[in-house]
Amino acid sequence: MDPILSGSKSVSCATCHHPRFNTADGISLGIGDGGVGLGTERVIDAANPPEKRIPRNAPALFNLGAAEFVSCFHDGRLEVDKTRASRIRTPLGGEMENGVATLLSAQTMFPVLSAAEMAGYFSENDVSKAVRQGVLTGPGGAWVILVKRIEKIPEYRARFDPIVGADDPIHFTDTSDAIAACSKRIMISMPQIGPGKATEFERHQGDEGRMRVTGDPADAYAFRTPSLRNVAHITPMVIAVLMER
Repeated sequence: MDPILSGSKSVSCATCHHPRFNTADGISLGIGDGGVGLGTERVIDAANPPEKRIPRNAPALFNLGAAEFVSCFHDGRLEVDKTRASRIRTPLGGEMENGVATLLSAQTMFPVLSAAEMAGYFSENDVSKAVRQGVLTGPGGAWVILVKRIEKIPEYRARFDPIVGADDPIHFTDTSDAIAACSKRIMISMPQIGPGKATEFERHQGDEGRMRVTGDPADAYAFRTPSLRNVAHITPMVIAVLMER
């Protein structure tokens, strides 16, 4: 992911959710703003240390697009609520930006507001100042500042044109919807175990998964996987990998 969505343009979503580390970071407590390096090698930047450490570990992103996921974050503070017009309960209540397509999209809107994760601290940048002042939506709001950065990049603007209209502004909900769509593709909760399937005339043991059924390259290495709520039959070693310790 592009670090342009962080206040100081130094942290991306992938900083704490990296494919190399099973879409997490491999450390007990993540280091977002104010860190250098990736994964288990990420350490606090002595030249720009964070005011606080992230209080919880970065969870893996596997299967978040599955229908059974009705809440996000470790404490479930973002969750489906069918009694609300938006059908989503968020910590911001009425201050939440309207128009998010899914719960997963709403979730992506919060790390960019966290000082320790992506926004940075008060004196560091325009985004962190807006967050500290409680200005999140509307002119001068943190989400607006970030989306204006996106609009200034011709390649990004061109990719959003067919979605929002060439003459219409991009909203941060459009950006969060796009990130959510990417996250939803991360559905393989464990690597292939065993030699995999191949026809008799094939000499390799690479298992292309769902693509062997559909013939669609987009389905390469996609597998139907168990929900994390139903893993009692999986070995403890595999559970440890899935749950990131």
